[in-house]
Amino acid sequence: MSTGAINCLNFYIFMRQSLSLGWVVLARMWSIIDLLSIVFNFVLVFSDLVYQIQTKDLRIIEAFLSILMWFKSLYYLSLIGEIAPLVDIIFVIMNDIKYFTIIFAISLMAFINAFYVLGKNQMEDAGGDDNLVPQYSTWLGSAQHVYLSALGEFDTEFYFNSDMTPWLIILFLGMSFFMCIHLLNMLIAIMGESFSHNNEIKESKKRMQQLAFVVDNWWIDPIRNKDKIVFLVAGFSIEVIDDDNEKLNEMIAQISKLGENIKSLETQIKIIQAK
Repeated sequence: MSTGAINCLNFYIFMRQSLSLGWVVLARMWSIIDLLSIVFNFVLVFSDLVYQIQTKDLRIIEAFLSILMWFKSLYYLSLIGEIAPLVDIIFVIMNDIKYFTIIFAISLMAFINAFYVLGKNQMEDAGGDDNLVPQYSTWLGSAQHVYLSALGEFDTEFYFNSDMTPWLIILFLGMSFFMCIHLLNMLIAIMGESFSHNNEIKESKKRMQQLAFVVDNWWIDPIRNKDKIVFLVAGFSIEVIDDDNEKLNEMIAQISKLGENIKSLETQIKIIQAK
């Protein structure tokens, strides 16, 4: 019962926040996590009270709920200045690699099907001997084999001593080059570029995370006497901008000095011509 009461409180907070932010709440990752947590908790309570489902089945839902709970802690940790850019870069990188993920998934499917087809030939040649049947002779086994190989965990035990050996070696070389060397290094380059760009604006990211937290929880009405406030100002300074302004001022000073030197030179030329 205590779980149901706490979940009702979470649902109340979510509804108040939704009324404050409007439909934009459905586009926010943290709001989606809150909603999923509430739904799963209601399913747990309802299933336990009505259907009396087995504990083993309840633990499956609890496993995913625990992930959501710990992941939600990043929302509050983002209030810490040093952690805020690191939390933000998670979502930035996920957005930057969305098209890469499509290419990676298509490549996985291509090699999974290829190994599965050759594995079928090896299974027929095994003559019923399970010790000679490779893991990739089934589709799920082939998916596991290719995925682990794409991460660098190679298993070539069944590649040799078979009529399929030449074709398996060709397939393995193509997979190891394309999946491990080419695509994974491309992923590292994309993530490195995203991290570098995000690191350049980390000061602004800190302020944005803190202000976003204030907006998310504005429904609490933290300022009681808002009618007496004429202006509500949020100001911050960024060291990068200050450095840029200093460089700009130095350039302006150099240009001004150069202009003075040109004028002095023109004056000297006129004096010489007059003589």
